[in-house]
Parts: sequence; C-alpha cells; structure tokens
Amino acid sequence: MNRKTILHTGLLMLVACLISCMSSQQTTAASSRIFRPEEYGAKGNGRTNDLIALQRLTRAVNECGGGIVVFGKGKTYRIAIEDDPNGGHTAVPIAGAMALNFEGCQRPLTIDMQGATIELASNHSTKYAFFRFFNCKQFTLQGGKLVGDARTHDYTPAIWRGKQEKSTHEWGTGVQINGASGTIRNMSISYMTGDGIYAGSFKKDGVTYHSRTIYDGLEISYCRKNGIGQLSTDGTEFLNCNIHHIGTSDHLQGTSPMAGIDFEYEDKLGATGNITLRGCNIHDCAQNTIIGSEKSRACPQIFLMENCLIEGCKLHIGNIEASKKKIMRHCTISAPILLGFTQVDSCTFQIGATGLSVSGTTFRGCTFSGRLKDFDEEPHGSCFMGNNGDTTVFEDCTFHDIRGTNDNNISHQGFSGYAFSLNAQFRRCTFQNVTFGRGKANVKSSYQFDQCTLDKDCVIYNGDDEQPIVFKNSTLSGVTAGTKKTGRFQYENCNLIACPLTQSGKPTFKKCNVKK
Repeated sequence: MNRKTILHTGLLMLVACLISCMSSQQTTAASSRIFRPEEYGAKGNGRTNDLIALQRLTRAVNECGGGIVVFGKGKTYRIAIEDDPNGGHTAVPIAGAMALNFEGCQRPLTIDMQGATIELASNHSTKYAFFRFFNCKQFTLQGGKLVGDARTHDYTPAIWRGKQEKSTHEWGTGVQINGASGTIRNMSISYMTGDGIYAGSFKKDGVTYHSRTIYDGLEISYCRKNGIGQLSTDGTEFLNCNIHHIGTSDHLQGTSPMAGIDFEYEDKLGATGNITLRGCNIHDCAQNTIIGSEKSRACPQIFLMENCLIEGCKLHIGNIEASKKKIMRHCTISAPILLGFTQVDSCTFQIGATGLSVSGTTFRGCTFSGRLKDFDEEPHGSCFMGNNGDTTVFEDCTFHDIRGTNDNNISHQGFSGYAFSLNAQFRRCTFQNVTFGRGKANVKSSYQFDQCTLDKDCVIYNGDDEQPIVFKNSTLSGVTAGTKKTGRFQYENCNLIACPLTQSGKPTFKKCNVKK
C-alpha cells in the first residue's frame, strides 16, 4: 500500500469517526434537552386550564424523540379535558382527553414532577389519560401526584349517533402504557374513574410490542376499577407499592373487578417476562387484592411475591397456572385466598370464614390462625377448602383456631374435604384447636399426618369408609371424633394419649403407644 492510499484511507476513517461522534453528540443532546411546561404556556396555579400547554410540550418532546421534562416544584397543574364525543368507541382516549401523550420516543425520556400535582376538572369523558406512553423505549415518570375526578365525574350515559350508549366510564386512567418500557416511581395516583395505571401491549405490522415496567414506591388509592390493570408484558416489578381503597370507597360506585392489581392477560398475546411483587401493601379493596387471569390465557414465566402485606378482600392467583413457577415468601396474608401450584415459604396467614382454597401447593414454615374478628364474626369460623384434588403439602407449619363454620356439620370444618376434594399431607406440623371434616367417598379427599402433634382441642370427622385418615410417627393428645359414625383411621408408630378418637370408627394400630 503506497503513501497516497494510506493517507486516503486515514482521511476516510477520520471523517467516519467525526460523523459518528457528531451523531452521538446529537443523540446525547436530544436526550438531555430540558422541557418545562411554563415554556409552553402552563401556569401551574391550580386555576388555569393547562391542558393545551401540556399538549404543546408533549408534541415538542415527541419531535425530539425524548428528553427531560421538569415540572415546577410543588405546583398544581389543572387540566380540563374534552368530553368524549363518540361514546367511547375508540381503543384509546381521544387526543383532547389526554394531557401528555408520548409516542415513539426511542431516546431516554424522563419526567420529573418535583412534587407537582396534575388535577383533573370534572368531565363526562368515558376515556381519558393524564399520561400515555406509546412505543417508548425507555421512560421514567417520578415524584408527582395525579388526582382524577372520580368523586365529581359526570357518569350519565354517552350519546353517540343519536343513541344512548351504556358505559361504565371505567377507562379514565392516571397512566396508560402501551408497548413501552420504563419506570414509574414515587408517585401518588388517586380518584381515577378506571385504573390508576393500565399497562398493555400493542400490535404494529403484525409484530407484538410488550410493556416492561418497574413500579417503585407508588401509592394508588380511590380508583373505581383497579389500582393497576395489566395485560401481557415482558416483565413487571412492583416494589414497595401501597395500593388501597379501590372500588367503592369514599362513596364511589366501583366497577369490576375492583382489584389492587388485576393481571388480565386478556389480549392473549402471551407473556415472556417475570412478575415480581416485593414489599407491597395491598388492602381495603372492594372485591380483590390481587386477581389473576383465566386459565386459558397466557401467564408470566415466574410469579414471585415477597415481604408483602395483603389484607381484606380476595387474593386470587389460583388461575395463574401456566407459570413455570409461583413463589410466595415472608408474606402476611389476612384475606380469603385461592392458590394453585404455588411454593409458599415462611408466610403468616389469618384465615376467615371464606378461607383458603388450595391445590397442588407446598407450604413450608408457615403459620395459620383462624377466627379473625374483622370478617368471620360468629357463627362463622375459618376454613381450608380443596379445589381440584391435586395434593397440597404442609411442612413445619403451625395451625391454631381453625374451627370451620359449623361445629356440628362434617362439611364445614376447619379443613373441609367433604364438598370439595382436599388431599393434604402434613409433615412435622403442630395443631391446636383445629377441626377436620372428610366424607363423601366420591369426592376422594385424603388426610395424611407424619411427625405431627395434635392437641386435645382438635376434632376429626371422617365419614368415608373407603380410605383411612393416616397418622405416622405422630403424637395425639385428647383428640376427639366429631361423630360416632366415623370412617377408618390408621396409626403407625404413634403416641396416643387419652384420645377418644381411638375408640371411633374402624381404627388400625401398628407399633403404637396408646394410653387412656
């Protein structure tokens, strides 16, 4: 290679390098450009309608492909959106019913609200959104407060094409996410006519784009439909979120499912990501704390709940069965529960009259207590029920005051394997003041105890003559049978002390120590 060729090649490389650097600088500059609502006419005084100004700001950000939006510290931005003119016949809110609609931002986008509030004036729109992120690559929304109009909203029917439309007005959201990836942190969202946050996917040219989101330090309350509603995603983390008073609180007329978190997956597009809830508190919801998708719909790969507090209404994750793994760790649950095929470790459960329905689940090191004052006043008690008959295992667990709802009825005991199939294996467990009911041979329930301890306040009903209740390597002290017409009992390597149960039904003993 001669000198001229070398110089020519070097010059080309230098030009390419300069172009690359200029492009990188332009991208960095665009991503770091700062936008302020006041530059586009917003007042932030809590009286002036700032909707148009916020929409101008949004268009400028979209043209730039991203940037940094900084709200006035502690200001209140009032927005008065347009009424929905078409009875809600659109997939997303109309342009006039969205304050900040970010679309196609492929560069980083940060919205720092600096403690500011966006407050919605009363309206009649069936669909609206404070923020919408559509096909955005990397967004962050942080440090602000969104207040909807659920208390003063005009819920009268919409008129479209001269006809009155039936609408629940349940599509008013604080944040709507469609196929965008990002983080929402340290936000307060309240009084939406629908969901506090709604996240889902979208299709374009036959390709499905999923959302991937992190919710960190959120407080979501007093929304009519859900705290967070979510369709198929590429993964979501819920960290230290407080979701409460969803549905009918504060004189609101809620709309189903009234859940803290609703994993819908109704788009049937499939979910490849994991779902993690860590350090979350969900309570005082009208119908559900967490509700899962239907069995036929796609579900997350791994579903993990850790260090969460769940109180009040139903926790229903029994239908999330397509997951590779479902795990609950170090959670405290004071709510009716439906669980299926879940690994539960070191959790505390307070069981009410509507109880806990389980199948195919393993509990390790858990504590269960019954007769909660708040939702099982007498004559109701507390109970476990079966589901589809898959074996549930309890290891190193403690149970006390699980008495059922009727002491004289075999089908309503603390552990009820009478009307619904409950196949339970107890290993190294301790029982105090617990009742068991089992009958109806066609239900095919079973109880097996290994290395367990049952005290004198425990009562066992067995109306099935075909299959015995089995005790191995266990100690029973003063345990009684509920009726004289009990079924079979089988004891192996057990210590039985003053147990009237041993004279009931059809017992068999193998290497047992029986003391009257």
